[in-house]
Amino acid sequence: MSVHSSIGLEFKSVFIVGLEENLFPSQMALKSANVRAAIDEERRLFYVAVTRAEQLLTLSYASSRYRFGNMVYYNSSRFLEEISPEYLDLSSATRRAKISAMPKRNRGRYQPMRGSKPLGNQHAAKLTNFKPSPISDIVAGAKVLHERFGSGEIAAVEGTGKSRIAVIHFDDGVGEKRIMLKFAKIQVLS
Repeated sequence: MSVHSSIGLEFKSVFIVGLEENLFPSQMALKSANVRAAIDEERRLFYVAVTRAEQLLTLSYASSRYRFGNMVYYNSSRFLEEISPEYLDLSSATRRAKISAMPKRNRGRYQPMRGSKPLGNQHAAKLTNFKPSPISDIVAGAKVLHERFGSGEIAAVEGTGKSRIAVIHFDDGVGEKRIMLKFAKIQVLS
C-alpha cells in the first residue's frame, strides 16, 4: 500500500522498502523549485510510514539494482541517517550499518547530503566496475572512490581495530568525511 493510504491505520509489522535517494525522497522533490519544503513534506510522509508500526518496523534499501538492463547504484535515503542508532537493531543488518557510523553531532538532525547529487560521468564509469577494497589497503595518501561521495584522497586513518576511521577529502565540493572502516565501501584507486 502507499504511505498516503496508510494514514490513520496501524499494523503490527510494517516494511518500508525503497529508502533510496531519488525514490524516498523522490526525484520530483529533489528537483522541486522549493527543494527544502518538498523534502520536509517527504520527511513528514516518512514519519507517517514509520509511525504505522505497532511492534516491528523494517527499513530497507537497495545499493544497486538493474534498471532497463543496466546496473544502477543508489545512495541510501537521507531519512535513514536522521534516525538515531539507539532506536535500531543493527546486529544482523549490514545494509543499515552506515547509520551507526554517523558522527554523534549529526544524529537526529537534518543535514543536506551534498554527496547525494548524481555522480559525474567519470565517477559513474568507475562505479560500473566498483569493488570495495580490503580494509588493509585503506591508508593515508591513497586515492579512493566511494559509492556515494565519489573520488577523494585519504588524509588520515585514526583509531585501532574495529574503531578505525578514515578521514577523506572528497572532490567536487563534497568536502571532508569521516568514515568508519568496518562499514566503509571504498575502492582504492592508487
